[in-house]
Amino acid sequence: MKKEILRVSHLRLKYKYDQVLSDVSFSAFAGEIVSVIGNNGVGKTILGEILSQRVKEDSGSVVFRGEDQGRIHYIPEEEQILKNMSVAENVLIGQESTMNCYFKRSAIYNQVQQYFDKYHLNISSKLKGTELTSAQKRIVMLVRQLIQIPELLVIDGILDFISYEDIPGIIKILNDIAVQGTAIIYLTYNYRLAMRISDRLLFLQKGIIVYEMEHSEFVEEKISQVSLNFMKEIEWKSCKKVECMDEEVLRVKDLSTGMLKKVSFALRRGELVGMIGGRNSGIIEFAECLSGYRKITHGEICVDGKLVAIRNPKTAIRNGIRICGDNHQDVLLKLSESIKMNLSLSILNRISRNGFIRRKFEDIIAKEYCEKFDINYDISARLTEMNYASVSKVAIASCMVSNPKVLILNDSLRGLDEAGLQALSEVLNEVKKECGIILIFSKVEKALGICDRIVFWGTKRREFT
Repeated sequence: MKKEILRVSHLRLKYKYDQVLSDVSFSAFAGEIVSVIGNNGVGKTILGEILSQRVKEDSGSVVFRGEDQGRIHYIPEEEQILKNMSVAENVLIGQESTMNCYFKRSAIYNQVQQYFDKYHLNISSKLKGTELTSAQKRIVMLVRQLIQIPELLVIDGILDFISYEDIPGIIKILNDIAVQGTAIIYLTYNYRLAMRISDRLLFLQKGIIVYEMEHSEFVEEKISQVSLNFMKEIEWKSCKKVECMDEEVLRVKDLSTGMLKKVSFALRRGELVGMIGGRNSGIIEFAECLSGYRKITHGEICVDGKLVAIRNPKTAIRNGIRICGDNHQDVLLKLSESIKMNLSLSILNRISRNGFIRRKFEDIIAKEYCEKFDINYDISARLTEMNYASVSKVAIASCMVSNPKVLILNDSLRGLDEAGLQALSEVLNEVKKECGIILIFSKVEKALGICDRIVFWGTKRREFT
């Protein structure tokens, strides 16, 4: 029989004039990883703060192991480490007796380094907090949990900011903690990552758990269908719309390849179309065909009324089609390069003369797009110094700076908070005056409100306007 670690019953909390949590009830068991999935602003963070006893609920109850208190650890979304201390000292602070290494500094470094090496995390235990990226700081906060295993661990979106190469190691850490009897509550908006680590998914919407999904139901088509049921709840007024122009900037006719069978689609200049679909819906294959990453077996693609042959990403870019995915490496240089260098990569022909880059023009364009995208860093800042949301903005800006006719954003909005989404929607509203935009979403979220049209990819494609 499973050992119940946490029981949440009819939790309610009102903040100012908003009912943040209306009626939240669920349980978590020893060794179980439960992900609470919801859009920005639905109450995930406040739920985490209540579970970790940082905020008191208005009504309802949170019972831990049948008691009111216990060994509960909380990892917030914000990095909380001491900047002037080493990584090893940050891991051990307050837990030194557990490691039995008070006296030899080398022993501290070596023992903590073993954790990073075990999980293939490229972090030196000797680095100072000031030398770490935002993602590395979050990793350090998670590694701390291995020293003194909690009975309940509440995590607010740590995987949403971690680099792709570090995610396998982080998942192994979570599994190793859970196998020792810890109940883990993971708060996130990204169901794809949640599916990789969780035993159950809880969908939080308007302050209540609207759906509970067991591991046996973990298929993207099912999750997409759950998300589709939320469509009626979305307010379609996130920003002022730009009226679509009559001319078509993109027309696809009878496109076929793999699971795609005779797909036809049209996009007008000035139109922003949202697309939602699961892994087996064909939506990713569709985007890859348009952007040159997948060979087309049949069909036609027309850009600005002209038939074009998309054979590879270069020919797609040459014909005015750009794609920005959630894997920033597709459009960015190494993260060690600056914002300015990453933006310049897309427009070398505009900022160079006789083989030399004109620094003045390079600086002007970089500053312009940093201001447009609310990227609050100096243009010489390296991407390793930035959080995930800001890197996402740079990746999208690097596509937009080349003035595409068709811009495809494949799940590129994850990591952006509400302010970032609002800033981006305003930019897209200006950009689409010159092009058509396709936004591919992994889930239904408030950002859909900026779209002029929604296409749901399933067994049958459905549209909402």
